[in-house]
Amino acid sequence: MRQRLWISAWVVMAALTSVLGTRAFAWGQAAPAAAQHLVCGIVHKVNGAKFALETRDGKVVQVDASAAVKAERSATLYDGLAVSAAGKLDKSGALHAEAVIRIKSARALWPEDR
Repeated sequence: MRQRLWISAWVVMAALTSVLGTRAFAWGQAAPAAAQHLVCGIVHKVNGAKFALETRDGKVVQVDASAAVKAERSATLYDGLAVSAAGKLDKSGALHAEAVIRIKSARALWPEDR
């Protein structure tokens, strides 16, 4: 019984490692301190990898997802799609996204913007 529990623990740890990938941080170690911003909203006015993102409170954030598209970390963008974009803000307030993922269209389920 005890051996079966240890095997189960190793299987779970291996599964987490494969899901999180090699960039996961070790237990007890803080996550890298990156100046990441996360913005959720509805995609409008797609122009290549650039688009306008309407947030839950009606603000519009300009997003440049060129880096996300190049790294293959972007959903296929089209008007009306609900997405979450993570990246860095520049001085003008535009978000340079490193990842853009689809999310549910129900605004109540969106994580808080940060």
